[in-house]
Amino acid sequence: MARDRDSKRQQLSEEVADYVRELIISGEIRPGEFLRMEPIAEAVGVSNTPVREGLLMLSSEGFIELVPRRGFLVTPFTPQDIRDLFWVQAQLGGELAARAAKRITGEQLDHLETLVKRQEEALDAGDEDGVAEYGHAFHRQINLAADSHRLALLLRSAVKHLPNRFYLSIEGRAAATREEHPLILEALRRRSTRMARSLAEQHTLQSADHLIDTLEARGLWKDEAVSRDTPSAAHRAARQKLGGAIVNTGSVASEIASLGITAYTASKHGVVGLTKKAALDCATRGIRVNAVLPGAIDTPMAASFSGGTPEGRAAMTALEPVGRLGRPEEVAEAVLWLASDNASFVTGHCLAVEGGWLAR
Repeated sequence: MARDRDSKRQQLSEEVADYVRELIISGEIRPGEFLRMEPIAEAVGVSNTPVREGLLMLSSEGFIELVPRRGFLVTPFTPQDIRDLFWVQAQLGGELAARAAKRITGEQLDHLETLVKRQEEALDAGDEDGVAEYGHAFHRQINLAADSHRLALLLRSAVKHLPNRFYLSIEGRAAATREEHPLILEALRRRSTRMARSLAEQHTLQSADHLIDTLEARGLWKDEAVSRDTPSAAHRAARQKLGGAIVNTGSVASEIASLGITAYTASKHGVVGLTKKAALDCATRGIRVNAVLPGAIDTPMAASFSGGTPEGRAAMTALEPVGRLGRPEEVAEAVLWLASDNASFVTGHCLAVEGGWLAR
């Protein structure tokens, strides 16, 4: 009996926490305001004891602060707080998706495909509740397929920091329904842990942007100066499906090892890894990421390697299968091609511009 009473009181405290949390995030109560327990108790229909316990729960989450002899004070809730919450969810959800790619059964894959189809049907019918319901079921099925109970519990704990109705609006995004969920399903079918993790992470991070825009439209931060010219705001613009191309610069040292230039070689190898990882992360947003790997190009850097003498230049040229050094404009042309629509199906590629030097 005592256990039943404790369970019921815990449930009441969570109801209070959910109620007040939504008031804070919706902007109905503002940072700097003190909370009065009596109105909250009346609104939820509980006594003051569950109210206090629920407010202590919110204090542990950072939404409010207990000020001695004064009560509970609402603390600031910023766009960065939302990004941080969704970043945690993205990391945990991405790992669960990667594990699901290894362990998911054919029956679970079929169930996911059914959920995707039903969600699309709900979207076509304008059934917002159905869209949200099937979206939640899609993610829940992936978490079950991961067979990682404690990791799923950690994700659930992070999810609780935002009211359910905000997640419902996020799941109603048309882009998430028609594009992102089918891509995640395809990654799971291919048993691609890397693709499943990347797609799941980006799906969650883009949801953060959607929620921030929704709350800004409701005037949550209308009295605050929220700058959009911050690195986070720049990342938001990049995460939207605007498309584009990125071309990194490595060198032939990205492909081979040479004596005496350990740090240089390591950094150039890193460019290759960065390019391939970024290409996977950005693919669903229409952004291509490639790299050029120049060889011996006729630049001041090449002159320094040759000692700045005709003999040194001749020795360097003799190493080139084509019998000459490359021209800077040849590298530029390669960059222009990778950045152009002519290379629209090329991403994650490292293009060597080295006159055949690597083919020796």
